[in-house]
This record gives sequence, structure tokens and C-alpha cells, in this order.
Amino acid sequence: MALLVALLAAWIVGCGFVVGIGHAVRLADRAEPLRFSPNALACWARETAAHALLVGMTPLGWPPRSVKGRGPRRPVVLVPGYLMNRSCFAFLAAYLDRRGWGWVHAINNRPFNGRIELFAEHLGREVERVCQATGADRVDLVGHSMGGIVAAHWILHHGGGTRVNRLVTLGSPLRGTKMATFAVLREGRDLFPDSECIQGLGPLPCPSTHVWSEHDHLVIPSGHALADWAPDHVQLPWLGHMEMLMNLRAFRAVADALNPDKVLDTAGEE
Repeated sequence: MALLVALLAAWIVGCGFVVGIGHAVRLADRAEPLRFSPNALACWARETAAHALLVGMTPLGWPPRSVKGRGPRRPVVLVPGYLMNRSCFAFLAAYLDRRGWGWVHAINNRPFNGRIELFAEHLGREVERVCQATGADRVDLVGHSMGGIVAAHWILHHGGGTRVNRLVTLGSPLRGTKMATFAVLREGRDLFPDSECIQGLGPLPCPSTHVWSEHDHLVIPSGHALADWAPDHVQLPWLGHMEMLMNLRAFRAVADALNPDKVLDTAGEE
């Protein structure tokens, strides 16, 4: 028992260190001094907890999954980010399911360690699976981090615009991120601001909404979560990169974007 507690503590401390490094890089890039305000400490603590939990859940997303669901509402396909898989969407998928989105299908990026170009092609095959299973002509896409770049690339360069009703991104580096310097897998190279992949993004043939936070420690500069070709955006202050996958404010922003008429949650709030 003592060993288990020690390992858990070490895991959380390690995640806290990684998050702290990210925030240090963010502040250095802005030439801002380090301030230990209550909001800053709370943001770091929540992001550390989100990192520890979501990365620890990754093995749950390894087994294959079929397309399952119910109801008439347009299906939603969830696209994970760098080093993550479909397990990271467990909370968002449950939120959408309880609010009437009966077809919510989270994918895994394939192949492991590849170019975003290949991930986009795989996304196209997954969308076709969903359309065949549901009978829908179009889907809504939600991409977290790199997943938003994969989705936008597929829409622009692989004919995805004919299959997509709306794209919503969460913390996606639309203009790249300097944190790609620390990436160890091939897809990380496509996240540099001057990469061919990032430079190849532009106006989409479908509506899109982009959720971002100036306190995101993995999109640096934080303004790179915005782009001239993506004018519809929602800023959520004091929200971390991984916390977007666990936070009610982010979930409501996604639901509002998917349903312009808005959806009442179980508490009766918009």
C-alpha cells in the first residue's frame, strides 16, 4: 500500500513539474514575471490533476471500439490530440450524451508516430464508418489540441468539407506552437508554426468555432490558438490545456457551438 501511494504521489508530482515547465515557457515567451496569484496556483493545480488523470486513463482507449449510439441528432466525431487517444474524451462524451447527442464516436489517431497527413486520411475513414452506421450525410467534428489540426487538414485537403457540418476545436494551435520543440513523435514536427501543415491551413468550407485560453501552457504563444481564417472563437480564462477535457465551461462552449440554439443542461442552465 505504501508503495502504491508513493508511486501515485510521484506521478502527480511529475505531472505538476511538466505543467510548471509549460507555464514557465509561456511566461518567458511573453516576457512576464512569475506571479503566484490564487488564480494562477488554482489553474496549475487543476491542470496537474487533469494531466495525471487523463494520461493515466490512456490504456482504456487502446481496445478497438465499434460505432454505437441512438437517436436522430447529427453524430459527433471526437479527434484526440498529441499522445492522447479516445479515452481523453470520456467526460465530454458523457456530457454530450446526457444532453441528447446519442451518436458520439471518439477515434484514435493512426498510425502511431506519423504525419498529420496520415492522421487526416484515417479520420476520413472513421467518418465514413460513422456515416454508414448512422445513415447521416454529415457529422460534427470536435478536435482537442492537435486533433483540431487533423480535422481542419482533412476538411481542407481531403474533401472532408462534404462530410462536415461544423468543426469545434479545443486548445488547437491553429498557427502552430513553439512547444512542438519538445515533441518526440513525427507528428510533432507538423505543429511548428512554420511547418507545411500549419501554413497550409486556411478558411474552411464549413462553420467552425475555436475554444481557447490565454493560460494554455501548450499553445505558445497563446494567440496561436487564433487565426484570421477562424473568426468565431470562445476564450475561457484560467483554463488549462488538458483541463478543457474535464471542465464544464468548455463542455458548454462545445454544446453551444454544436447547437446554435443552445441546449439546456440538467440543472436548467444555459
